[in-house]
Amino acid sequence: MSSNLTLTAIIKSPAVATGIRGLLQIAPSAQAKYSAIAEVQSSSMNSDPTAIQAAYATALQKLYAALFEAYVTAAGDAAQEQQADDRFTVGLGFARKSRDHALELVA
Repeated sequence: MSSNLTLTAIIKSPAVATGIRGLLQIAPSAQAKYSAIAEVQSSSMNSDPTAIQAAYATALQKLYAALFEAYVTAAGDAAQEQQADDRFTVGLGFARKSRDHALELVA
């Protein structure tokens, strides 16, 4: 590396930008996982419904992170944004259906 290489040039490099995108994908899901675990552990009622609700919250956070990344990648392309919206909507439907069914199973 040249000693004249600025911090801005380093941050804008494709390798660093890719790494930052990777952190954006990993960080929310890891944070959601630990938040869900902490919520279940700190709950005075460590019940199955509480765990199911925590898992649902984690799923929503992952769906949001994927939607956010898709919008960043789309860079204003309306067709790609619509595809991202469609994937989010389908994923949300599956998450809700799974949550509701799991709650029925443990009732």
